[in-house]
Amino acid sequence: MRIMKGTNLSTIKTVMLATVLLLSFVITPAAQAGVPSSIGTLEGPYFKELRFKIYATSEAEVAGLLSGDVDVVDFFEAEQIPDIQSGLDSGELETAQNAEQGMWGFSLQTERYPLNLVEFRRAIAYLCDKDKYVREGLQGLGYKLETFLGSPGYGVWSGTTYTTYDFSPTKAAELLTSIGFVKGADGKLIDPQTGTTMRPLVILARTEHPHRIFAARELAQQFDAVGIVYDLQEVPRSVASPLVFLEQDYDIYTAGWGGGPDVDWLYDLFYSTSPPSQNFQLFKNATVDAALDQLKFGKSGEEVLEGAQLAQQYLSEQLPFIPLYAKAYLSPYNARLTNVIDLPWWSGVTNAFTFTFATDKTQQYGGVLNIGWTSDPQQPSPMYEINWWWDTMLNNVIYDTPIQLDPTTFEELPWMAKSWSTEPWTTPDGYDGTKITFTLNQGIKWHDGLELTAEDVVFTWDYALEQENPVYISYLSSYIKGETPDKYTAVAYMNTTSYWALHWVGSNIPIIPKHIWENIEDSVTYQPISEGNLIGTGPYIFKEYKPGEYVVVTANPNYFMKPAGSTLTFTEVKMVQGETKVYTSNKAVYNGVAVTNGTYTITVKTGATTVKTFTGTTNTDGSYTATLDTKDLTPGTYDMYVELAVKVGIAGLGSFDEYKLTVSEKPVDYVFYGGILAAVVVVVAAGYIVLKRQQKK
Repeated sequence: MRIMKGTNLSTIKTVMLATVLLLSFVITPAAQAGVPSSIGTLEGPYFKELRFKIYATSEAEVAGLLSGDVDVVDFFEAEQIPDIQSGLDSGELETAQNAEQGMWGFSLQTERYPLNLVEFRRAIAYLCDKDKYVREGLQGLGYKLETFLGSPGYGVWSGTTYTTYDFSPTKAAELLTSIGFVKGADGKLIDPQTGTTMRPLVILARTEHPHRIFAARELAQQFDAVGIVYDLQEVPRSVASPLVFLEQDYDIYTAGWGGGPDVDWLYDLFYSTSPPSQNFQLFKNATVDAALDQLKFGKSGEEVLEGAQLAQQYLSEQLPFIPLYAKAYLSPYNARLTNVIDLPWWSGVTNAFTFTFATDKTQQYGGVLNIGWTSDPQQPSPMYEINWWWDTMLNNVIYDTPIQLDPTTFEELPWMAKSWSTEPWTTPDGYDGTKITFTLNQGIKWHDGLELTAEDVVFTWDYALEQENPVYISYLSSYIKGETPDKYTAVAYMNTTSYWALHWVGSNIPIIPKHIWENIEDSVTYQPISEGNLIGTGPYIFKEYKPGEYVVVTANPNYFMKPAGSTLTFTEVKMVQGETKVYTSNKAVYNGVAVTNGTYTITVKTGATTVKTFTGTTNTDGSYTATLDTKDLTPGTYDMYVELAVKVGIAGLGSFDEYKLTVSEKPVDYVFYGGILAAVVVVVAAGYIVLKRQQKK
């Protein structure tokens, strides 16, 4: 074991990431539509539709990239580079390259014996051949990590003083012997508590990524060498997820974490009282907590940087997680795309910025952007308790936040809020706090036509806190109350002066519609898709989910950052009063079985007012039929929504389509009488039908 010492902290303070200091100031950016950024003006969307295509394997996904069936892919592994070489040589593919902001490693369930012994955890660290993981598992496209923010993508946040564990099975064996684990006659370690062979350690290795499997198998070989008994289970995410994040029923898990530029996520992963779905290592340590408190709640950049350094030092000693490597990722995409945006915290170009602001070289507006996924979403919802990659990718184009972070400088950008201010505030019990005021852009609409107001913003904060949402609870632990001085002003009162406070309420929590969520008692189990309520204000509107095949979203023509020349509009439906039109859904099939217990509705609205609802019927093949009848609709223009909601599985499934309905007045019927054009008026009175001819004057 050795201690690494790095650059003096004082020399780092001058190169901190450009993030807001919580002093009293006001930001008043340029008005929407477009938002100036380090990479140009951000406005969009340009594609008519995003289609997330679900593949069984990464090999099939890459084949789709080569054939043009998909334009970008969720994960790309180093060993797949030869597979795309022909596309690179022909110019049909291009790539982005960078160092990811994140880490991959082994999570250790620290409440389970013998992993509750720090010496045992350190012994495992000595058995990790990180150089080999990078050299062979990542084909050299990666960086060995000795500390938790060690990726070059994190710059100055990387640890400067920390404990390292060079690969040494000899040191591992010595440590194990020192705590009483010695080999029996069969070469397996004897548990000193029972005097019998130790129980097998359950290693959960995710199958979606070959490098995870490689690392787990290499570790298993080293376990064989020193006598650690194990049960290596190579399983998909769907199997690992409940065991790790809900039940914590594992010993070692091949974990990956894309943290983003705000490094206070270390607090969420390792603080003693963090929810188990975040701190799934169940790690508790007072010394680490103190450093994480400084990282999370420090007032200045210098203070939180020092907290980050201390936290990494203490975590490297305690090892609830063994950091292994970060990727030097290669992110390929179809060369027809332009204005593609590479985000290090998303490990490439497959992100909401690209989806919203990229364009097709062959046409400015319209077309379909196809995205390859190697997994179904778990439970698409802005309030689900786990931030899965695919769910978040979908949520990020459906929902928005008051501010955004610049893709390269990480400075705050105006988004739903056109301006904001932070100022000191004294809490009722006399502590220093912060008052954060957001002034919203006017005219932003939810996908169901209602206008976004400050009440939605404050409701989101209140609701996420009340629900104790595991994903957002650490951002709201300092939130005292919210206020809405007027329709477009939302104020958050925080009992902290944390360096990160603006981001907690401004960019980290997607804003949800109060009119949908205010009556939802359990936000974690609620399935917006199966209720027809996956409704946001973002650049794309949910359209359809078919498990195992695809998720489709369509461009939001009402998006507040829509380019001035955009030709993207809602599909128009023109009908004469009294006409009917039949709509039939796609088949709702789950695990090969038609699902007939869903609902299919056509809702006609004027603004926030529902004018008419038509309820459909189910068909034996899983499709649904509803009939739009305009006889009771006054001539005019309406918003029309056709929704399928099916409660099935974890995520549910359904579809959502929005139209502009125009109902025109039914023309008067005419006949010729005696060579003169006359209107025929049908009068029903006292049971008789009388035809009255009126001469045209």
